[in-house]
Amino acid sequence: MGSFCTIELQGRRLTVNVDADKMAEAALIDGCYVMETDVSAEMMDAKTVDERYRSLQKVERNFRTLKNGFLEIRPIYLQKAARGGKDTR
Repeated sequence: MGSFCTIELQGRRLTVNVDADKMAEAALIDGCYVMETDVSAEMMDAKTVDERYRSLQKVERNFRTLKNGFLEIRPIYLQKAARGGKDTR
């Protein structure tokens, strides 16, 4: 908003002015994003980079869901019988 709005304080009044032309120009890139990678274009094209990034997002989201209580997971401690553990046979 800072690129197309100006805010002014005049006494006790706050005024917001919107530059419609600048707002329309900023709207041209709505939904666009930039990704930077150190992989060369010969090794991986832009579409493949995007696909890999999106699959990474899915993996991270699913791991977060798993970790944050979707399933109750607690550590399982194993001990060999020779070290004083119970024989479970």
